[in-house]
Amino acid sequence: MTATTGSEGQGAASTGADGDIKNRFANWETNEEHPVHHAATIRNRVPIWENLQQIFQERYWGAGKEGISVLELASGTGAHVEYFAGKDRRVWWQQTDYKLSTVPLDEENVAKPVELDLIKVADEADSEGSEGYMEGMLKKLEEGKRDFNVVYTCNLCHIAPIECTENIFKHVIPGLEKGQGGKGVDLLVIYGPFRTDEEGSNLTEDDWEFDKGLKEKDPGYGIRNMRDLEKLAEQWTGMELKETREMPKGNFLLVFGKK
Repeated sequence: MTATTGSEGQGAASTGADGDIKNRFANWETNEEHPVHHAATIRNRVPIWENLQQIFQERYWGAGKEGISVLELASGTGAHVEYFAGKDRRVWWQQTDYKLSTVPLDEENVAKPVELDLIKVADEADSEGSEGYMEGMLKKLEEGKRDFNVVYTCNLCHIAPIECTENIFKHVIPGLEKGQGGKGVDLLVIYGPFRTDEEGSNLTEDDWEFDKGLKEKDPGYGIRNMRDLEKLAEQWTGMELKETREMPKGNFLLVFGKK
């Protein structure tokens, strides 16, 4: 891994400032072909899709399933689904972010982006029986009756408050199961830089500098220990870490699934 990875990609948008797309991402490294999306996101979406394609083939297409629905968390400007959507029409995408800066796509297998705040998602139904945040969010979806098979997020964990990561396991996954009438998601797929143990024995000197820079921006940021995510999955979702796929520049694709 190098210090150019991670926060510069997709999920960094989940912690951005107010304002329109151009102002919000004015300091991003872009290029003329993709003036909105960060350059790192353009680079990493290709190997990510190659791996997602393999996962979907093994889990779904090889088993005869004709189509699946994916809920993307922290979509940012939407660079990933912009690329993914045309690669396989059997995959239907719902993009979300805490403050919508996602560029809408005119694709038959992509829904209109919906606001989903991974801090507010912890809000539960009150004692008088009003709906919780996740239940309300599900009703906002363009096709609310669609059950999600997969939850996917990229470059969120290290550049957002730790509560955002925790709430995926504590509230998003259980909330979807409740909102889908007991039908939980099959897979949770998380991309980004991670420590493989508490000591971060896999991290290079550049990685530690990157981690230091994140913490200087916000003490709550930093490269997370993937073992902590394993514990969250087991405690709150009944899922386990099925695959740890090594990706370019020292990133990982973590695939959680039902036991």
